[in-house]
Amino acid sequence: AFLRPDPACVPELLDGFARYPEHRVATLFALGNSGDERALDPLLAALRDSDAEIAGAAASGLGFFGDSKAEPALIDALDRDSSWVQIHAARALGKMGGAAARGALEQFVKRDLSGGALSLREVAQRALDDIRARER
Repeated sequence: AFLRPDPACVPELLDGFARYPEHRVATLFALGNSGDERALDPLLAALRDSDAEIAGAAASGLGFFGDSKAEPALIDALDRDSSWVQIHAARALGKMGGAAARGALEQFVKRDLSGGALSLREVAQRALDDIRARER
């Protein structure tokens, strides 16, 4: 479903997300890549999941989805207490973010990012560079 996105698959993907928890990460990627509006709210809900693996996958899915409606939630995800979620949120913002994402990422790279600071800062900086390139 990820490699051959088809909006017709979205109902089954949504059903499978609940029924097959072992496949939730792949399902979130496929939902995001579908580009179907029915996937947006479930992706946003999964971004708030307490499981960092699920929230990170949802952030990636939202990056594939590419809808600016997800930008505020992805910006909020930069404040999560999980470098995994932060990395995926920054990457997603780099793919689809605008001026608000640029501002949030500019602040993010200035933070004291102890514990995985280098990789977090690098990912956020790359995302920021992607946004700036689109703005030119």
